[in-house]
Amino acid sequence: MESRELTEAGISPSSDQHGSSTEAPSSTVRKGQRLDLWIEDLAYGGKALAKVDGLVVFVDNALPGDRVMASVYRRRKQYAEARAEQVLTPSPSRVPAPCVHVPVCGGCRFQDFDYEEQLRHKQRQVEGSGRRSSSTTGTRGSTRSRATRAARSRWASIAAATTTGRST
Repeated sequence: MESRELTEAGISPSSDQHGSSTEAPSSTVRKGQRLDLWIEDLAYGGKALAKVDGLVVFVDNALPGDRVMASVYRRRKQYAEARAEQVLTPSPSRVPAPCVHVPVCGGCRFQDFDYEEQLRHKQRQVEGSGRRSSSTTGTRGSTRSRATRAARSRWASIAAATTTGRST
């Protein structure tokens, strides 16, 4: 799946605490290049998100708050994709994964991500998709609104189950 959709916070041109620039994406990032990245957020679909000189970099095998050494494997005009090779500074939200195969397999993407943080990021993504779809008019917008309400309801039930200690 080549197309990417960013979270609300993921594409804003403002400067951040890790020194991202407000300028247009730079062409200094190249395929094969190794980058020292601070992971800022999660993009829709689960890839971590960082910025280099205003260029969005989607990073595999990283979590928000991590500082990683990553290799760029794809460069496009508006973004790059990289794979974290080493976690230099782990995120405070990183927890021990219950499965020893997580680093190799990757099938259970967020086993090493604190559950409460997962819910917070997913809730924000659902809310962001609701705002984007509410600007759509006609039947399709109505369908998306129903789907968004259903997703919100599902996440609310998961959150309620988590706080009461029962599983869904």
